[in-house]
Amino acid sequence: MAKFHGKNTKVYIWDTAWRDVSGDVTSVEIGGQADTVDVAGFGAASKTYVVGLTDGQIRIQASYNDTATTGIHQVLSDQVGSILGIRIGPGGSAAGTPGYLGSVILSEYSVSSGIGAAVSVTANLVPESTTPPVWGTI
Repeated sequence: MAKFHGKNTKVYIWDTAWRDVSGDVTSVEIGGQADTVDVAGFGAASKTYVVGLTDGQIRIQASYNDTATTGIHQVLSDQVGSILGIRIGPGGSAAGTPGYLGSVILSEYSVSSGIGAAVSVTANLVPESTTPPVWGTI
């Protein structure tokens, strides 16, 4: 199994074209979860679970950049509620490297600034129901 350094991570977002926002991104977190419900009855010796709905969210932290068509602020700021494409390559973007690919909805976008700190952005992306992201290869 290959190991990668985070500095090589590539993040692409599709709005009307693939936008490489990797140079702005400082952190990306890809998560997955499933609702589990305890269905054990009286007298059971242990809990019994059934799986409900699954969910996966992508959290992106980035440095604020408003460069036209390529800066993360320009790419995401007016897209809340929109369906976007996502390609995340933890090991880079060479053909055959692992990647997380699919369609997402930008559910949240915020800009933060504080005294003594760089202006930053945070984005939360959730799966779009018809083609949610999956792990594959770039």
